[in-house]
Amino acid sequence: MRGCHEVGVQRDVTVGTDITRVPSDERVTISSATVSAGRDRVAIIRFTFELDDPKHLGHVLHTIRDVDGV
Repeated sequence: MRGCHEVGVQRDVTVGTDITRVPSDERVTISSATVSAGRDRVAIIRFTFELDDPKHLGHVLHTIRDVDGV
């Protein structure tokens, strides 16, 4: 299964690192990622994930939302 999701984050190098660590820890493949940043110090990160079980996506997204700064 392939799905796409966007998250908004405060521009901070560690937040980006923490967010990309989540799919890796959850054994989910990031097939693409794009980042855009505005003057409001908020970055939008768009991920495309590949995973075997669509039910697992909710858990992954919840874990990403729990990262401080998201």
